[in-house]
Amino acid sequence: MPLNFNIFRKAAPAPVRAYWWNKVANFGDQLAPLLLERFADLTVAHAAPELADIASIGSVLEHLPQGWRGTICGSGKLHPDSSLRFDQTQATILAVRGPFSACGFPGTFALGDPGLLAHELIGSQIKCW
Repeated sequence: MPLNFNIFRKAAPAPVRAYWWNKVANFGDQLAPLLLERFADLTVAHAAPELADIASIGSVLEHLPQGWRGTICGSGKLHPDSSLRFDQTQATILAVRGPFSACGFPGTFALGDPGLLAHELIGSQIKCW
């Protein structure tokens, strides 16, 4: 089942406020805006966790504050037993990174690290060996 991002398209002609880790350059985290733009057809701008509408890629669920009601699309926990501050029943969960991250989350959603789609950003490559 494809993920539904229509909630953002209807509500936000401006860039969607997205949170991903950007304190230290990290290849996986740098993919977040590229993947959201390519596969969700969203224009995104980085935002602090408390201001973000969507969290995508990386072990960032521990960063989301109490009262956060955004959308999770492929983010995960740093540790399976991590304590989360936000109420999971108030967030929209489209996908989490894997089964450890899914523990304790209500509902049905996709499992998988969005970074697995990185190869789709560059297309086919001719091998030279």
